[in-house]
Amino acid sequence: MVIRCIKTGSLWKCFTTVQYQIKVWLNNVYTVIFIVLSQWMVELPSDQYPNPSLLNFRRLKYRLKIEAKFHIYLRVLILILASLKSSAKRRPVIITLHLILFAFIANIVVTHSDFLNAVKVPPSSLSQWYKPENKRQVWLHNMFKLRREMQAVEFYAQMEDPVRLNKWAERLNEHYFKIAEMVPEWKDKLSSQLLSDLNEQVEHNKFNDIPKTLEVLSQNCQSCHTDYRVTTAALYRSPDFSGITLSSGADASESVPYTQHMDMLSKQVNKIKIASADAMSDLALTSLSELVQGMNTLGTTCSNCHKNEIEAYPTLAMTKTIKQLEESLETGTLKDQGRALGTLAVQACARCHGTHRMSYDAGKQLSNKMDWGQLIKH
Repeated sequence: MVIRCIKTGSLWKCFTTVQYQIKVWLNNVYTVIFIVLSQWMVELPSDQYPNPSLLNFRRLKYRLKIEAKFHIYLRVLILILASLKSSAKRRPVIITLHLILFAFIANIVVTHSDFLNAVKVPPSSLSQWYKPENKRQVWLHNMFKLRREMQAVEFYAQMEDPVRLNKWAERLNEHYFKIAEMVPEWKDKLSSQLLSDLNEQVEHNKFNDIPKTLEVLSQNCQSCHTDYRVTTAALYRSPDFSGITLSSGADASESVPYTQHMDMLSKQVNKIKIASADAMSDLALTSLSELVQGMNTLGTTCSNCHKNEIEAYPTLAMTKTIKQLEESLETGTLKDQGRALGTLAVQACARCHGTHRMSYDAGKQLSNKMDWGQLIKH
């Protein structure tokens, strides 16, 4: 086009044409850079986390699950921005849309930086390899086999034992590629090249190269563990109390949800404390009797998992503390009553909550669908 302009002899037209082409080229470059940056801000690949400690799950209070719907909305906006040509009339619109997009992302990052982390939730197809959908913990056993086989391959490479090395390498191949069969969504996360290199080293007895390849393979495994191990455990290895109902009071035909029964137990504990502090021993003893009855009812559900324990809940230690609390409410001092009630609260409430309630609440939080209204509120 420039050569054609020169041939016509119109230098000004040639200059303006070149200026226009430069503007178009710069606009295209800017568009590409913007799309790349936007995609990076939407979803950071797992291999950008070389150190698992970068994800501090202990500080995780709220979880932003960036789902496909969010990706679609944001990418549609990106495509709209990319399709708009730079012109004097449209330039203010483009700049305004850019500012809105960056302000939206920056607002989420800045305002939630101290208590919000984005976590990845595993594909739903993984649930079929965990209880209760499966009779066995198939996925876990496959992971255990992989860990054992990698260790065996490294051990026999150091021992320079080709026979046993080949046996364990075959098992490693089988269970590694079984991951893609069980969860097809994770097929792209597997490294076929690494396994191919490992097989070639095993076949040609390159004993010194095998540990290095296994180290790289271990890092590949760790990248997925960093993204999904905590959330998978919370979703599929935590207890689920949502479907359990318990009988209420003297009428066994009436039942209440598990969470409601737990609330009743909490109120009874506090009722004992209030009555004790106000010197109402009769009310405190009545509340203790109701608490014991509620604990016995709760214990009928504990035996579903704690099958081998003769007295899962309440335990002998709890029963002994209940007896001490009853005696202190009748004749003991306020300090004795507080000490006995505090001991019972630790034995009967805190220890079980530390094991079961934390994992149950985490699993429920992760399994909930994304609520945009709740996100905007925060």
